[in-house]
Amino acid sequence: MLKEAEFATGFTGEFTSVATRETVPKAVLRRRLLLVLFALGTNMGIKRVAVTGKHGESEAVLRRVRHLFVNRINLRAALVRQVNATFAARDAAWWGEGTACASDSKKFGSWSSNFMTEWHQRYRGPGVMIYWHVEKKSLCVYSQLKSCSASEAAAMIEGVLRHCTDVENWNSANHDLFYGKGGDLTGSDKESQEVSMLALHLLQSALVHVNTLLLQDILSEEEWQKRLTDADRRALFPLFWTHVNHYGRFDLDMNSHLALPAAASMVPGPRTASDSQTPHSAPLSTTRPEA
Repeated sequence: MLKEAEFATGFTGEFTSVATRETVPKAVLRRRLLLVLFALGTNMGIKRVAVTGKHGESEAVLRRVRHLFVNRINLRAALVRQVNATFAARDAAWWGEGTACASDSKKFGSWSSNFMTEWHQRYRGPGVMIYWHVEKKSLCVYSQLKSCSASEAAAMIEGVLRHCTDVENWNSANHDLFYGKGGDLTGSDKESQEVSMLALHLLQSALVHVNTLLLQDILSEEEWQKRLTDADRRALFPLFWTHVNHYGRFDLDMNSHLALPAAASMVPGPRTASDSQTPHSAPLSTTRPEA
């Protein structure tokens, strides 16, 4: 899903190096970035991704990419591109044109060595809070990391009164997709935790983008257009993951991708000129073990 979304939007073009120059070919860098982002977004960790599947990249190489390219600024720029591309790809006939947004928080466990970690009275355990700002069709437009003692009353009331179902579903996806290391944010500082949070945000946004295109492709058939009622249309929901294999062997084939319809328009990222982009690669896929 992550690879397929990158193929459609080119969000890896937002990851610039902190080094003075970089000689790695863009196609190679794109593959390495997808592996690193997948490792962070699922919380599997770079070591496990390096030794799992057939992609030809070592742990040392992936850690270097994490150090030079994957930071909070680049991740937020990639999220802007990904979210804007999803809005641009939506067919208003199916999803409507509303942009209402709800906010709520979810507690994540974290290491006690991190200064952000605090005991949460309600959840009875140490950790941090992540605030998700979720648009009414389950697209998270912003995320922020806060301590457990930060006030969350306003965000919770907004979520309950307006679109609590959408936020709850987004939080449910957190639990299933961020499955590595027991779902804990294991970074020893705020930057590491926020990078993990943003990588998860990007992974789920990629899932919503691909699901949106898949649903629109199916619903474009005349049979479905006649069959769906107004109530059915209102119930359309792009955040589902029962078709995603979380475990097993993870392979990265950059030469294949899903035959998804092209988006109506592409929204470029705010920092990268369009003429500097190269053709994008295909999605990060998984191989489901045979039954």
